[in-house]
Amino acid sequence: SFSELHNLTLLSLKSNNLSDIPYDLPTSLKELYLYNNNIQKVTHEDFKNLTNLEILDISGNCPRCYNAPFPCQPCPNNSPLQISKTAFQMLTKLKTLRLHSNSLTHVPSEWFATTTGLRVLDLSSNFLAREIGHSCFPKFLGNLEELDLSFNYELQHYPQTLRLTGSFSSLKSLKILRLKGFVFQQLKADSIAPLKDLANLEVVDFGTNFIKMTNFSILMELKSFKIINLSDNKISSPSDGQDPVGFAGGEPLHWSPMSAAAQYQSNEVREIHYFRYDEYARSCKHKDKEVGVVAYFVKRECSQFGKTL
Repeated sequence: SFSELHNLTLLSLKSNNLSDIPYDLPTSLKELYLYNNNIQKVTHEDFKNLTNLEILDISGNCPRCYNAPFPCQPCPNNSPLQISKTAFQMLTKLKTLRLHSNSLTHVPSEWFATTTGLRVLDLSSNFLAREIGHSCFPKFLGNLEELDLSFNYELQHYPQTLRLTGSFSSLKSLKILRLKGFVFQQLKADSIAPLKDLANLEVVDFGTNFIKMTNFSILMELKSFKIINLSDNKISSPSDGQDPVGFAGGEPLHWSPMSAAAQYQSNEVREIHYFRYDEYARSCKHKDKEVGVVAYFVKRECSQFGKTL
């Protein structure tokens, strides 16, 4: 029983084939890692006593398995991880929440009603392409500094552009936004409009989106940026004063460059192993995906010269 471990502050139960969250976890916990298990439901009761928790990772339960480069077992009928709207209600000290690869299609605002100190939120590798176009959850994340929404592309779909809900303008403390692998054809001014007034936003990642057309001048509207990553796209930039031009695609709306066939047609698609959570046998203490965000995009000596595209 964990309940007798009154001084325990860090507990990792990763990759243990758990089907339920243990009910007797000590209230002293500050870090809890439950990723890569077989948990299908998170209830209001599961974390209600963990009032000191600062880091929670329940990723990889009901994983998104489409084109996964490793053995992957989704939940029945590809169902998402069922998380109660009040599951995080008592986690008022939470700073980092990782919900990667839980097949989520919806992000209720209620999750964040009391987690006002949240700094890092990982929602990557879910099914949230449509959700971010109308959801209100960013309104509750005024202190968030890093948001990862990468690889939430809709299967067999290649939309004209990226759509972000206007509530993204509420992310006043945001420094890093990852939108890698959303898959859309054009990056337009409207796509980034909710981000224009975010005074702290320094890093934006649009990599591996198969973007074909954009006008780079619109990126200057992100006045505080230091790094914008547009690697691994298909961009053809228009001349000044011209409408965006690019490759003559003609692809049907429900065709997608992320389809299974494309995995064998493009080297850059094959490299999409964005998140194999234990690929390097990360310890529970050093398991973050990125160790040094800026270094991931550019060499440090290059960043000293100013803004980087």
